[in-house]
Amino acid sequence: DWSAGAVCTNLGNSMPKEIKTAIEEQMETAPFVYGDLAVTEARAKLCSLLGDISPGDLNGFIFASGGAEANECAIRMARRYTGRYKILSRYRSYHGGTTSTLAMTGDPRTWATDTQITGFAKIPDPFPFSFSWGEDAEKASKQALLALHEQILMEGPESIAAIFMEAITGSNGWLLPHPSYMQGVRALCDEYGILMIVDEVMCGFGRTGKLFGFMNFPGVVPDMFTFAKGVTGAFMPLSGVGMTDAIFDFYRTNAPAYGSTYSGHPLTVACGYATVKYILDNDIPNRVKQMEPTLAEGLAHIVSKHKSAKQARVIGLAGGIDLAGPQGDSLMHMHQTHPGVAFLRRRLREEGLITLVRGHHMHCTPPLIISESEIAMGIEILDKCFGELDDFLENQSN
Repeated sequence: DWSAGAVCTNLGNSMPKEIKTAIEEQMETAPFVYGDLAVTEARAKLCSLLGDISPGDLNGFIFASGGAEANECAIRMARRYTGRYKILSRYRSYHGGTTSTLAMTGDPRTWATDTQITGFAKIPDPFPFSFSWGEDAEKASKQALLALHEQILMEGPESIAAIFMEAITGSNGWLLPHPSYMQGVRALCDEYGILMIVDEVMCGFGRTGKLFGFMNFPGVVPDMFTFAKGVTGAFMPLSGVGMTDAIFDFYRTNAPAYGSTYSGHPLTVACGYATVKYILDNDIPNRVKQMEPTLAEGLAHIVSKHKSAKQARVIGLAGGIDLAGPQGDSLMHMHQTHPGVAFLRRRLREEGLITLVRGHHMHCTPPLIISESEIAMGIEILDKCFGELDDFLENQSN
């Protein structure tokens, strides 16, 4: 399982006993309580634990079932809290498959909603696809921030509710910005009263070697963040929104324009509490950091050896490989298909490795409990299959 399913089975495909016991005990205690009528002990415990591990005054939480639903909730809460309607997000992004989250998405999947919804604008990405802001990472970051500042001024700062982004881009290729970029976004949000919302659906709960992806950027604490996937290791469907005390207090007397039958479902929050406890008790983020060099070295070997591997990027156990065509450029655009991808996926499956490929990017995001020897096994399979992909693409071009 080289991609942890959809980058979600973070604790592998066998449920730890502690988590299973917590779910079974909750089944016996209260299998369902509607969240608008009462707060269960399990929900209160998870809120308290999340408040303990979240930095700053991120102490308020509301729960949903999936990442897109959490992002929808955050959009509505940001708009009502600020009284503004525009949401800015990046082109190289994915935020979910519902109407608003797909409109907020920047990759080609957003094209399905282009004529259906307003109130969303895309900002110049710090990682442009067809040009570069510059070779020096810090100077390039400054140029991207200047472009963002210009856009804020042109859009009208008083109309922008939030800048919504992944701290480290996941679905679009594990793109790690220079620390100054995220720090600059935080500063611009502070200057113009714009909320900074970070999508932690993929990065959250240890994937990057930190509990949350934004923790990789010193001094950056968002006003809100969303999470899913890793909070239960995908054992049960749970997501949520974390927010500052000021925002949470506002919604003590103002309806958040969000509701769900299963918000704070006792079984899912019991699973979430036990999973987060397991992550902390077993120091999973530190373990991920220990595994990072092994994965990074292995992927670097693939890139150095195979023409069909253009570039690899890794932070923690969040990584992947960009596929290259015979001329060294990207194998295809993100919205296109290519027989080389189908060939590679088939050969990987035949060799016993299953992973996620989106466009020209192959995810290398195994469960966070993977061992060095298992990573080595995965790299060995990749080496073999990329060698065959080299030949396949070469034959195609002749």
